Amino acid sequence: MSKLNSLIGVRNKGGFVFDEHDIRTVERMLHTNKDKQKFIEQYRQSIGAPLFIVQNIIYKKRAGAGKMSISDVRRIDSEKGHHFFDRDTMRFFNSKIETKGDLIGNKYFITSEHFENSPRHYSVREFDKRTGSIKTISEFNEFHSSYGAREFAKCLVDHDGDVEACKKLMMS
Repeated sequence: MSKLNSLIGVRNKGGFVFDEHDIRTVERMLHTNKDKQKFIEQYRQSIGAPLFIVQNIIYKKRAGAGKMSISDVRRIDSEKGHHFFDRDTMRFFNSKIETKGDLIGNKYFITSEHFENSPRHYSVREFDKRTGSIKTISEFNEFHSSYGAREFAKCLVDHDGDVEACKKLMMS
């Protein structure tokens, strides 16, 4: 029987009551007993919802390992007051985030945009953890396929961000 069962019916400082659904969510998302124990300790003192606490534990763990995911980038972008991922911005450019999960080389991701009657094209973006800024590394909408954009981003990782070297390699 899970230690999490001891929280069923417990109301935290934020007024959230822990239930069976929360147990399943926490069990699915936190894999080690150490993380589950950390959750139990934080839940009772928290004003946040159980899922918020789980996400916070995961973010801190990933940050300690030095890994960045597209979810981390979205969160940091918002915290820094930037608007790259705002719904209105994404809608204006008819933009999609093509990178799922971890960033490529812990700093690059792919977006695609679609304008009126033109086909969807792809861009390689670079995220700066220090400033939270995002810049386009390739030409905007330079790639006609997500595969081409992803290969370019992988090349940048292998060549320390040397755009010119990767452009030459991609053309050969």
